[in-house]
Amino acid sequence: MALPVPVVRWVTVSRKGKEKETAAMSASPATEYGVLVGDPPLVSFGWGDLLLQYAATFAQQIRATLFQELGYRASAGVSYNRFLAKIGSGLNKPDQQTVILSSQAESFLYSYPVTNIPSLGGKLGALVENAFGAQTAGDLMNHTVDQLALKLGPEQAQFLYNRCHGIDDSPVEDSKEPGTLTSAKNFMRFPVESLSKLDRWISMNSVDLWTRVIEEWEMRKRWPRSLTISFTPRGQNQRSKTTAFPLRLAKGAQNSPDALAAAVRMCLSTSDTEADSAGRGRPPRHQSIPMTQTSGMFPMIGFSLTAKSFQRELASASMMERWLIRPRNNAGNNSTATDGARASRAKQQVKVQNDPTEQMGVGLDEV
Repeated sequence: MALPVPVVRWVTVSRKGKEKETAAMSASPATEYGVLVGDPPLVSFGWGDLLLQYAATFAQQIRATLFQELGYRASAGVSYNRFLAKIGSGLNKPDQQTVILSSQAESFLYSYPVTNIPSLGGKLGALVENAFGAQTAGDLMNHTVDQLALKLGPEQAQFLYNRCHGIDDSPVEDSKEPGTLTSAKNFMRFPVESLSKLDRWISMNSVDLWTRVIEEWEMRKRWPRSLTISFTPRGQNQRSKTTAFPLRLAKGAQNSPDALAAAVRMCLSTSDTEADSAGRGRPPRHQSIPMTQTSGMFPMIGFSLTAKSFQRELASASMMERWLIRPRNNAGNNSTATDGARASRAKQQVKVQNDPTEQMGVGLDEV
């Protein structure tokens, strides 16, 4: 016996008291499950819409928990594929969620800018605009895959066709290991005028980044080798400099972000323009500049710290490190000299085990 088709009701609610109503929100009905895009019926049918309603309830619970426990507001997107859910998450910020039903996807995308579609904001998006004179996804909906392929090639043509029609078969996967971790602060409204006023944010961003680095270490046993300090003076492009990230086994570094904040302050006070390439035998990957108070840093509208070049510690290396830092007795000069020689050899072994590139003669930044 076939199951009956479920009836899904989308009960509307008042938006009174919301912090901000965007254009997308004001043109779409707000329901107890989030904002529905387009002009959807308030009663729909089918298992697909029922699943979206359950997903919307789950997203609400996550957002409510995030606010109750951490005080953070968040937006969310709910739809039948990853692509549309990603678009929906950015439509009604800062404290609302958006639901895109399958029946409304194409009508919603019809007026959606091409360059706002994920993966079409760069060179491919510019190519599409120039080749077809398209400003929105609707401008491309009447083109077949073969017609698009004449100017884009078969692979990109199929990708563009799917995007414009709301098609995405990519699976939801666990997050991959991050290549970088960043803590950033924006000062657009109230630019920072001096290094002394920036010091507060150096401390706060260092605590934030250090906490995330510790979490990465506990989860995956990876530790960064490089630290990039970036800032944006008002009316100028972003500038940055890279230095060494504090060692995990350095005294006091394991239990406090103070070592990270000290490294940032030291980097800000130096004029060494080759710090990011020192000891690596290759030129810097980006221009590194002097970052003193007189070098045009202020007024500053953006500041960030980025941990990168993560390196995984092998189990054997961890055992060797514990051996190196074990308590030692002073049994005489000969014994001390012998211990020193052993420690030197052990350190070299740890270096080789921690960095396989030392064995290959190749310099790599990230694992």
